[in-house]
Amino acid sequence: MRELIFVFFFSVGGTAFANETDFKMDSIQQLTENLKKARENEDLERQIELTYALFVLSSNSIFHNQTYVYSLELESLMDGQDSHPIFQKIKYPFFSKMGRLLNVLGEYENSLIYYQKAIEIADKNGLVEASSRDRGAVAFNLYLLGKKKEAKISLDHYLEEAMKLDNNELISDAHFRFYTIYIDTLPELALFHSRQSLNTSNLREFSHRNINMGTCFINLKQPDSALYYTEKGLHLAKENGFQIQESNALILLRNIYSEMGDYQKALESFEKYFAIQNISRSFGSGMKLMALDLDILEEKLALQESLTEEKLTNQRLLLWIFVIFTMTLGIILMLLYKKIILINQQKKRIEDEKIRAEQSEKYVEQFLINLSHEIRTPMHAISGMINALLRNPESNFKGEYMKAMRISSDNLLTLINDILDLAKIESGKMELNLEEFKPALVALGAVHSLKFKASEKGLELTTEIAEDFPENIIADPSRLSQILINLLGNAIKFTEHGKIRLILSKVDEYARFEVQDTGIGIPEDKQQLIFKSFEQLGKEPAIKYEGTGLGLSISKKLIELQEGKIRVESEQGKGSRFIFELPIHNGQVNLSGSKIKPKLDLENLGQKLQGIRILLVDDDEFNMMVVQDDLTFFIPDVSIQAAKSGEEALQFFQKNDFDLVLMDIHMPGIGGIGAAKKIRDLENLDKTRERTPIIALTANIVKSEILKFLDSGMDDYIPKPYKVEEILRVICQYFK
Repeated sequence: MRELIFVFFFSVGGTAFANETDFKMDSIQQLTENLKKARENEDLERQIELTYALFVLSSNSIFHNQTYVYSLELESLMDGQDSHPIFQKIKYPFFSKMGRLLNVLGEYENSLIYYQKAIEIADKNGLVEASSRDRGAVAFNLYLLGKKKEAKISLDHYLEEAMKLDNNELISDAHFRFYTIYIDTLPELALFHSRQSLNTSNLREFSHRNINMGTCFINLKQPDSALYYTEKGLHLAKENGFQIQESNALILLRNIYSEMGDYQKALESFEKYFAIQNISRSFGSGMKLMALDLDILEEKLALQESLTEEKLTNQRLLLWIFVIFTMTLGIILMLLYKKIILINQQKKRIEDEKIRAEQSEKYVEQFLINLSHEIRTPMHAISGMINALLRNPESNFKGEYMKAMRISSDNLLTLINDILDLAKIESGKMELNLEEFKPALVALGAVHSLKFKASEKGLELTTEIAEDFPENIIADPSRLSQILINLLGNAIKFTEHGKIRLILSKVDEYARFEVQDTGIGIPEDKQQLIFKSFEQLGKEPAIKYEGTGLGLSISKKLIELQEGKIRVESEQGKGSRFIFELPIHNGQVNLSGSKIKPKLDLENLGQKLQGIRILLVDDDEFNMMVVQDDLTFFIPDVSIQAAKSGEEALQFFQKNDFDLVLMDIHMPGIGGIGAAKKIRDLENLDKTRERTPIIALTANIVKSEILKFLDSGMDDYIPKPYKVEEILRVICQYFK
């Protein structure tokens, strides 16, 4: 296909150009023959005239190196012939054309020298138009040399002089020069000057400047307009045999068609350009027959190649500098962008934390208010009845007072246990006493304990047990009872009329417990919040019904510790359904680090600890009395040495041997942690003494504080208030 395109162009499209080339070849042959005769006759004037004719003829071709050879030969012939008439005749056009040739070859400094000589000659001979035109060429060379400001001033002066002369050709040429300095940087301005430069009667220039218009439009991404002007310039060039303009148009058309996506026409344009180059090379080969000084030619060509290579090297360097600068700038901008995003994220996080802190502060404040109320109510009852008994020891209501104080103290203990349970769960210290038991009996026990409370409000409290409900499960029965009492108690609290049902059933491998009520219900947007600590405080209906807001949170955590799950279904004003499920385990299991533990036999535990010697350290006499009373009651022959401070405990420890130390933490002087460290130091100094177990007896069970206890040398801890079975179980762990 490519061969066919080439043959077609060469035979048809290139006819005019081929004819012009044939004409030039004939002219060259005739001039060459005449030049040979002039050399034989040593006719210097004729040699100069003929060599100049060859120089002019080749200057209109695209083979510029051969033109340069003729210029060197011509300068050699004219050397020392300044006064010769032929020199005077051709010197101006020769110097002007040499300036143009050197400009094309990229030798801008030398081009300026020849143009300056041409301008001097033109001014001397009154050639105003020629002088102005060459000044425009000088301005373009200055621009190419990087002297942009000087070039602009020179062109402004050129245009001003042309307009004064009212010479359209000069005005057109001035605009053409402006186009040449703006085409690479300001395409819109270049387009303006290119339009103005079309006002010329010179067909070669008109063809060339239409092609310039095409260059402007392709730079402005307007390929349709670029195609119109380029084809117009190409048509003029082909009609008149303007070889350089035709080559320029064809190579520009290749770019235009590529931009338009018509790659077939782009290829055809390039093939036509390639054909012209081949013909030009043939034409150039004929012209080389006239080369008189090949050494000079080779030297000049080598110099030109060196300059071209240096120019390319500089362009590559500038390109790399631009690429590196762009990449560096891009990286900096990207880092700044990421920094701004990070700052915004941190700002948002700070704002969220601030809102969370303010919300937590409100929750804590409301919790403390409710906690104060919950503590003060039973304490008020206990304090009032104690004062009544002190005033009247023989009161007939003594038994009732004692029972009421027991109930109030149990309520107070329940509240404290809720807080302690939450702290244990959060610190990861909650242990489950897993055993195999009958869940239905635990559920019935919870219902029985709340029957009276429900009947006081006129509510019906019933239990329904499905036939497939498991007879036995493995879980913590006390925690199951705590969960059921919590859920049933809440149902009674928030129900004014109707009934409450506890439904026991089996779903897959889970035992399901469902508490239904006909109470006030829970709004849909609050149904998940109620399982969070303190979330409902300070809002209706929490204030109306009071409470600490810990029950549901603790229940949910206890269920999840036993690998269960809980959910709520409720509609405001129509009641609620709390459903939780516990897995039915068979055999030995391990939940959250807990093991199945047998029921504790307090009497048996006490017998195992018979006769142990205990150092009890506590600055509170009442706490000390309670501990001594509990241990003395259950442990036969127990020996308890009481110390009211850390200093006193160290004195007793140095003088006596003990099997166990029960250590309070917060005491004046040396506290429990300091005393434990000093006891370990004493043991390290006396190698004969065995390590004595030290157990913290404290109300502080925050995880960070527990770690401090253990780091000080203590072995374990028992939270206050404790249950007797708990203190006995912990102590038994350290004695076989």
